[in-house]
Formats: sequence, C-alpha cells, structure tokens
Amino acid sequence: REAAVPALAHAPVLTLADPDPDPDGADASRPLVCPRDAVALTVPDAADGALAAALAPSVAGLVVVPRDAEPAAAVLGLARLPLADVLEQLPDRDPAAWHALYAALGAALSPRRGDPAVREALAAMPVPLADGRLVRGARGAVLAGPGAPVEALTELGVRVVHPAAAHDLLEHAGAQPFSPSAVLAGDAVRATVRDGLRRAEDGEPTHSGAVLALVATALAAGERVDPDPLRALALTDDTGESAPAAELVLPGSMAAAVFDPDVLPPVAAHWV
Repeated sequence: REAAVPALAHAPVLTLADPDPDPDGADASRPLVCPRDAVALTVPDAADGALAAALAPSVAGLVVVPRDAEPAAAVLGLARLPLADVLEQLPDRDPAAWHALYAALGAALSPRRGDPAVREALAAMPVPLADGRLVRGARGAVLAGPGAPVEALTELGVRVVHPAAAHDLLEHAGAQPFSPSAVLAGDAVRATVRDGLRRAEDGEPTHSGAVLALVATALAAGERVDPDPLRALALTDDTGESAPAAELVLPGSMAAAVFDPDVLPPVAAHWV
C-alpha cells in the first residue's frame, strides 16, 4: 500500500469533467488526469456531473468523483475546492460567454438554488457591467430588461448588468430586476438632484437628462412617479440659465400664459 499510493497519485486514473457530456454516459474518449493534478468541487450532489460540466471549460483539472470513491481520491491527494472559491475566481470573458455560463450554472444548480451554501457561492460570482467593468458579486446590480435606458442608468452610476450577460440566475445571486420608479427613488437619483445646480454652476454635467429618461421610461411602463423629489432637478430656461424644475414652466402651457416669464421662465425646448 505504501508504494501504491504515491504511484497512483501520479498516475492518470481520473477522468476530466466533460463540458459536453454524452447523454449515454460514455466517457471513454475523455482525457485522464493524475489525482495530484486534479480538483473536485465540494457541493451537495456534485457527483451528478452537471455542475462540473458547466465549469469544466473554466477550471483546469476538474473531475467528478463518485461519492463512494471520495475517500480513496482523498488519500491519493485529490484537492477539493468550495464552489464559492471556484465561482469567485472565474476568469473574465465577453458578456455573451458570461450569459452562456450563467445559463449552464442555472440549469445545473436549479434543484439546489435554495441551499444556503449555493446562495453564498453565487453571491461571489463575477458580473460584467454595462460600463465595461467586471465586479465581484451581483448584489446591488440591476438587471435591465428590454427597453431599459441602459446609457442613462450607467450615466447615473447605477451598476447595470451588461444586457448581453443578463440571466435570471443573477437575480438569485442578489441582482434586482429593473424598475424605473425604484431607481428614481434611489440614492443615485437623489444625489443627482441634490448636486445638480452646484454642478451646473461649476460647469460640470448635471446628468438631468438621464433622470428625465428614467421618468419617461417609468411613465411609459405605467409606473407612478412622485414629482416632489424631482422639484429641485437642475434644468435650464429659454435663455440658458440654470434653475430648478419647480421654478420653470412648460412652453405653451397654461402656466406659461398666466405667470410672468421674468418670475417663472419657460424651460429650454431641448428638455421637453
């Protein structure tokens, strides 16, 4: 036994996980790897192979070991990696490839999404954003569906999952479905409204157009928009002077006909 263990540890006796498994279960053509050079996942029911198949292209030396063979594999030096560590260290790829990986993981983990260990592992998964960044963890990110003003959201500093990568698995990992009214009530818009006039005085972008794009999206979706938090939104009048939205009137409106334009000037046409 003492001589056999080192020999087997360096012998190609484990079959690499197949990223495209044969439905008939045949794996005779799969490459073999030494236990010392292989890794296996520590997740419930990992031996079914579905999760390993999803991660095989990204994890070198990944193998699937049947439960009854785990003690022997451990003796031979097979390393085991927690799923959270594997997902956290996934290498970057283009957004469409991330979507494909999320889809494969979603299918493999579907029966176990309620498992706290799986939820914790998903929370560490890399997520590509629409602004080109790759962040660790989906919590706080927004899943922008069709028709969402992605450029406006990004301009406001909202962490938007790249549309080509979006998948419902990310919602289980902590991302939020896009809601225009929820974003309008959030910190990013509040900060934009609060700082808008100061930024205008300093010659900096006010991002007010992005806020109005969100308002238009919310109204088009039938969502209620509370106007009170937007009263201080920095706009410009028809002479180019900056002013809060509450101190301007719409050109051609009843308010424009009633109020003195020197007191409540019309808003610049490009905002309408």
